[in-house]
Amino acid sequence: MTWDDAGRRFDLITCGDAWHWIDPEAGTTKAARVLAPGGLRAWFWNSSHMEEPMAAAFAEVYAQHAPEIVWVWGPRDTTLLCRRRSG
Repeated sequence: MTWDDAGRRFDLITCGDAWHWIDPEAGTTKAARVLAPGGLRAWFWNSSHMEEPMAAAFAEVYAQHAPEIVWVWGPRDTTLLCRRRSG
């Protein structure tokens, strides 16, 4: 499904934690086309840090139920995730 801009232009385009779901080439092209001259784009991402025991608990759940999800809860040590995937 594609979004029809109906010829409209926008002063502000925002995207919070979702730009990775949009085709990079098509999305960037469309955003550039619908952004009014002098307009702004604002992309936002959430970030958090958890204490190690909580991060480890989340890593266990993700490793078991959604191993394709990248590590987002703590330091990028994927040892646990790799170990869980391999057996």
